[in-house]
Amino acid sequence: MNTDSKTNNNYLIWAAISLLLTSSIFMWLPAINTPYWGDDYSFLLSAKIASESGQPWWSAFWPAIEFKFWRPLSQETWWRFVYDSLGAKAHLAHLANLVLLLFGAASVGILAYSVAFACKWQQPLATALFAGTFYSGYSLHFLPVHWAAAANSSILVLFTCLTLSAWVVAPFAQKNMRILLLIFVVLFLISALLSKESAALLPILMLLLSFFSGRKATRFPDVLTLMLCVLVIFIWLFLREMFTTDIDPQYDLELSSNVARNIFSLISWVFNIPREALRFIAVEDRAHGIAWAIIVSGPMFLTWILGLIGAKSASFKREFLTAFLFMVVAYIPYLFLAWNSYAYYAAVAVILPTILLAKGATSGKNVILIALLFCVSSWLAVDLSRKLDHPGLIGRAYWAESTLTHLEQIDFSNHLSVAAAENQRFYSIGIAGLAWRLGLPRESISIVSSCKEAQTTCLAITTEGRLEIFESP
Repeated sequence: MNTDSKTNNNYLIWAAISLLLTSSIFMWLPAINTPYWGDDYSFLLSAKIASESGQPWWSAFWPAIEFKFWRPLSQETWWRFVYDSLGAKAHLAHLANLVLLLFGAASVGILAYSVAFACKWQQPLATALFAGTFYSGYSLHFLPVHWAAAANSSILVLFTCLTLSAWVVAPFAQKNMRILLLIFVVLFLISALLSKESAALLPILMLLLSFFSGRKATRFPDVLTLMLCVLVIFIWLFLREMFTTDIDPQYDLELSSNVARNIFSLISWVFNIPREALRFIAVEDRAHGIAWAIIVSGPMFLTWILGLIGAKSASFKREFLTAFLFMVVAYIPYLFLAWNSYAYYAAVAVILPTILLAKGATSGKNVILIALLFCVSSWLAVDLSRKLDHPGLIGRAYWAESTLTHLEQIDFSNHLSVAAAENQRFYSIGIAGLAWRLGLPRESISIVSSCKEAQTTCLAITTEGRLEIFESP
């Protein structure tokens, strides 16, 4: 490539990176106005109790009570920050979620630079910036920016990428710096484990990255670090068993038709197909759901094809195979889930494939087209999902907010019974939401099948979301 062509290509790369970053910022900014909903209220109540009782922040790391999930860094500590430092304000919490996403995307860029350096790719900085900005615009981040309770996804990505970055560059550092980097591998791994359970697979992902870069992790410092990581994971598993109770049935692991469904979900997340489109196909309007999936996945399919064609090199087969295995291994914890399936479960799985795509995009002349196709796909997935009414997730969140705002005008001084015709609609409020917004003790609110059997003031919520209040007899 002559000098003029190289200069022109650099301009195209920087234009594509600017397009990706600008698109991501404007696509996600509306999420700041999302109200609290669902699990947010349970975490808020727990943070309030912990704060008002004077519990130190570190108490979540060695709790006196059992949790469904032991994620002290990304849940209890995060919500104490939201309550104590952000005043429990929803718009500030969602702004913080957006900042966490940017940190996570930046860490993907750091990992991309580390991988490009280790693999001796031609444009490590351009690859890093493209990978980070591309990752920030992936529609699978829909819930982590619209749902304060999903902040754990971005926190996991941050510490996962920092762990892998330190691991990848350590062999190229001088002795003392190498030891320091390997120590950071263990420390970042611990942080990831305290954020989400799937971090337990990090040693396997570390070995895959070593293979991706064409080296064997057989030196004594590497082996020792891997052994320490495995030891840390066993200690974490022991502590997790101490601090957790039985989880909900939808998180049970099964080997049935759910595996095929979850494989299909992973493919959908990779190609930007939103969860709402899958819901349309499954239970609502199949024709519209399929059409939505096609107009979103079409540009994304071309994005992957163009990016991977540009990434072809002597080592492409090894890199492609490793990126595929990385994706599968990172998603394994979710393949066997009995029911729950959300796009952000693939947040770690798409990291290495994204880096490989970034290599290809920055190596050819299609970089602008790749960025444009990706932005179109993401906007169609995100903006249409955001505009759906209930049973769309964000539509449900706004219904919950308007309902709670209305109920706040009513004096509920006694025990409150609730009869909800649809559990999914009521979940967006929950007992915790009523307690938080109405100022009632959580134990004074109970669920009944019908207001006819209630002995106290009863709130009835119809399938359509209408409210009826029956005073106590």
